[in-house]
Amino acid sequence: MSSVSALIERLLTAPQGVPVEESGATAAFVAISGCAVGAVMQTRGPRALTQHEQQLLQSTGATIGHERCGTLFAGNVPAAATTAVLLPQRLPAAVRATLGIGPDGETLPEIAGIPLGRALTGLGARREPLEVVATPGERDAAGRALIICSTARLWLDRPIGMVTERVYREFVDAFPSCRSVT
Repeated sequence: MSSVSALIERLLTAPQGVPVEESGATAAFVAISGCAVGAVMQTRGPRALTQHEQQLLQSTGATIGHERCGTLFAGNVPAAATTAVLLPQRLPAAVRATLGIGPDGETLPEIAGIPLGRALTGLGARREPLEVVATPGERDAAGRALIICSTARLWLDRPIGMVTERVYREFVDAFPSCRSVT
């Protein structure tokens, strides 16, 4: 099985009852690399939810979410460009504080370098994979080669957000152990 296929299989698998901190993309990147994974946020702040996002998040009354866009790094290796669209009113106050999100989605000071999955540790948050596709030949805005695009919905008792990870080829190439991690 190729490293890309193994990573796609891992991102598509959502074990029942396993919390996101053990089954999400950050956990996969830690298992593959053996390195701590940190997040560097490039942008974050409130934005209008699309109608499609409102449907997927079962949030017919909510029109504003909080978007975080950044990069996950495994050690010094960029693992994935990430985008999370969160419903602030459904996040526990401690998670919002860690991520620098106010109750109405406004941007507040954050604890730097905390991936979303780690901020949800201990809460029983679950990841529901929606789509994982190979994206050979695609590049991000900075020209970095991409290899996989993964989209998932995050749940506590109801949907709290959606995440998209665009995995860099550089990560897959740096850690050939991707082949054995499923």
